[in-house]
Amino acid sequence: MKRIYHLFSIVAIALIFCGCEKEKETTLEVTVINTTGHAISGATVKLYSSLENLQNGTNVLHRGYTNESGVAIFENIQPQTYYVHSQSDCSSSYINGLTLSPKTIVAETKNTMTSTVRSNGTLKITNESTNPYKVYLDGSVLIERMLGGTSATYDYVPTESYTVRVVQLSGYILYPTDKTYTKTLYCGGTLYFDFP
Repeated sequence: MKRIYHLFSIVAIALIFCGCEKEKETTLEVTVINTTGHAISGATVKLYSSLENLQNGTNVLHRGYTNESGVAIFENIQPQTYYVHSQSDCSSSYINGLTLSPKTIVAETKNTMTSTVRSNGTLKITNESTNPYKVYLDGSVLIERMLGGTSATYDYVPTESYTVRVVQLSGYILYPTDKTYTKTLYCGGTLYFDFP
């Protein structure tokens, strides 16, 4: 009888340890780096459910901060697609309407991704004329028809030197106004192009 009792005890203990498999967590580790590949500590990382929410800065699902290794860890999150926005000072992973996400999270596993932040600022273009203009940025059409007395603002624009060319579309007597401006956007700054 003791033998059966010992055998039963061993089987019961084995079942307890084998049957208690720990449920795996769903995690996301976001490593934030700059454009030279260096890890950024203290960066804010936000997870959104849609690009629209990211663009509007609304409905943040999760918020975290990078550690000294540049890694933000999100534990026990739902497996779904997240839009990731990383920011440190005037550097951001969200550049002029584009982001390097989304990231689809796989359940019960450690998911990883790298988010690169770039220095950025704001670009503001103002047509102080009463006439419409076509606006080019670095040789490409930015605004097909900018009406007189209007402005356009672009946030999260990478810092660098920009050339804006404006060409008057109507309201001229002999020749349309055609001007080119070159200016540099600095980190966290606003670059103004007011014309004509």
